[in-house]
Amino acid sequence: MTHSDRRQRRPAALVTITAALLAGACSASDGGTGPTTLRPTAPLAAGSPAPVRAPASHVDGAIVRGHAGSDYDVASSVVELAQGAQAVVVGTVTSWADGRVLRDGDDQRTSAAMEVLVAQSFTAQDGAQIVFVEVQRGDVLVDDARAAMELDDGASYGERSLADLERAVPVGTRVLVLAVEAPSDAEIAATGGGGKVSTSWSPPHAGAALLSPLPQGLLFEDADGTYVSGVADQSDVEHGQWPAAEPRTMGDGGPFGQLLAQLSTEFEQG
Repeated sequence: MTHSDRRQRRPAALVTITAALLAGACSASDGGTGPTTLRPTAPLAAGSPAPVRAPASHVDGAIVRGHAGSDYDVASSVVELAQGAQAVVVGTVTSWADGRVLRDGDDQRTSAAMEVLVAQSFTAQDGAQIVFVEVQRGDVLVDDARAAMELDDGASYGERSLADLERAVPVGTRVLVLAVEAPSDAEIAATGGGGKVSTSWSPPHAGAALLSPLPQGLLFEDADGTYVSGVADQSDVEHGQWPAAEPRTMGDGGPFGQLLAQLSTEFEQG
């Protein structure tokens, strides 16, 4: 797995844990086998509606990203990023729900589970599916009773509520997800130093798995056809061969549409 740049930021717990668990998998992909097909989805229930393209909404990426960061290799294109992904799908956001809660001493880290109705999967041929994506909501210092501690000088926590996320990314927003299977509760505990899951996530559909997006791999379509990063800094998806680094031509669906076109070309050739 080759990358053109490396960014150093404050490690985010689940991103760091996921990266450690995937070290061996990345080495395997360097052998030229390409992305590993993952079955992280649950079939739609009988009578479920087909994906409907809602009018594009404005997306507030700063709310979704929050202030936490991670230490990762920065891919110079979406095609390069896809080589390290187990799942590459595009679809629409259908709901937000509470995700896992991680405790590390007095540090409590919460997440949300974003449900996505898949319109196209570049790494599997299972038809219309649903995937769940783990999105970090932020950290809070808590006491033994799990009540939030007051911060000095009137400071406030950066934890985002589900309502914050729903406003930032409205239901119906198109999203491109390049992800790996999220580490299980047991895997998180086994890594050591990263805390333990105090509240697990229960999938609403039998057999559904939880995905952890690669740092550059959560990209929402904005109202003007551009794309907004949901994990990495926006600058990390606007350099090199990323569409936003090129002159914008909106006739082909804009930068978000160009991402999909680049992936379609790559996977058709592969």
